[in-house]
Amino acid sequence: MRSDFANVRKENLEYVLKEVLRLAKSNNINNIEKMNDSLKIDLNSIWKKFMHISYESIQTLAQVNKYESFMFDFLSQFNELHNQYANEILMDIADLYIRANETKKGNHYYEYLLRDSDDTTIIIRWAKAYCQKDMDMAREIAKKGLSKMDSSNPNYNILLEILI
Repeated sequence: MRSDFANVRKENLEYVLKEVLRLAKSNNINNIEKMNDSLKIDLNSIWKKFMHISYESIQTLAQVNKYESFMFDFLSQFNELHNQYANEILMDIADLYIRANETKKGNHYYEYLLRDSDDTTIIIRWAKAYCQKDMDMAREIAKKGLSKMDSSNPNYNILLEILI
């Protein structure tokens, strides 16, 4: 299980993670290190690979819903993963919703992330999520982002390029 996951399919990783979650819940384990020691795995590596493969392969709304439910269930079991990946997973899920034409949910997640933050990397990612789908929306998001920063911000030019 500590091997390279470069050629592993998403379904296999999903199966492994479902089994890890089942075992963690049944044994009341919520610590990654304890899970790694118990199963002789590298849960962080499996988790990151699953996130990457899922992000690249999920296309339909049903797949997004299933992924969202599983990810939230898994994060609720392991606080370390939640603390490390919560924002990234929310952005991934938002992007996947936008890709699956469920823009209301995707926008909701980005608005939630920006509610307590003016992190320009979140705004950039949100705008880029629309670049292939709806350039008018991408430009609208970029305009909002530019209005919250000045030209000295290193991300200013990235958002400016989306407008052009």
